[in-house]
Amino acid sequence: MNLDSSLSDLAYQSGFGNEFSSEALPGALPVGQN
Repeated sequence: MNLDSSLSDLAYQSGFGNEFSSEALPGALPVGQN
């Protein structure tokens, strides 16, 4: 693994206070509490 190529693949969400959540199963995360 080349460290330089792995760092160039990183991407960040733009904006202030963005939150990202993902679910393994649909409906697993409560809406508005995560």
